[in-house]
Amino acid sequence: RFSNTRVMVLAMDISDENYENLRICLEQMVLDKHKYGYNYLGLYLAALHIIYTRQNRYYCSEFVREILKKYKIDGADGLSPIVQPIHFLTLPHKTIFTGKLSEYQNCNT
Repeated sequence: RFSNTRVMVLAMDISDENYENLRICLEQMVLDKHKYGYNYLGLYLAALHIIYTRQNRYYCSEFVREILKKYKIDGADGLSPIVQPIHFLTLPHKTIFTGKLSEYQNCNT
C-alpha cells in the first residue's frame, strides 16, 4: 500500500521461557483479536506529551513497550510511558534489517 515505507527491524536476546510465554500471549491475542483495537487518541495525545491509555487499545510502540515490560525484557523498565519507536534503540539489540518494508523478508534470525 505504501511502497516507500522505511523500517528498521531489531532483534533482542531473550530467554527460552520468555520467548515461549510471549509466543503464547501473541497467539492468544490473535485468537481474541476482536477484543483489541488501535489507541488513536493515545497516539495523538502522546505527540502532545500526554499519557492516555485504554484497556486493550494500543498504538504500535505502546504495544511493543507493554509486551516488553510484561515479560521483563532487559531495559524495558527504562522506557517512558510515552514511547516512540526510536526509544527501542536504547535497549540491547541487533539490527536485522533497515530499508523499505516492501523489500523485507523475514530471515528468521
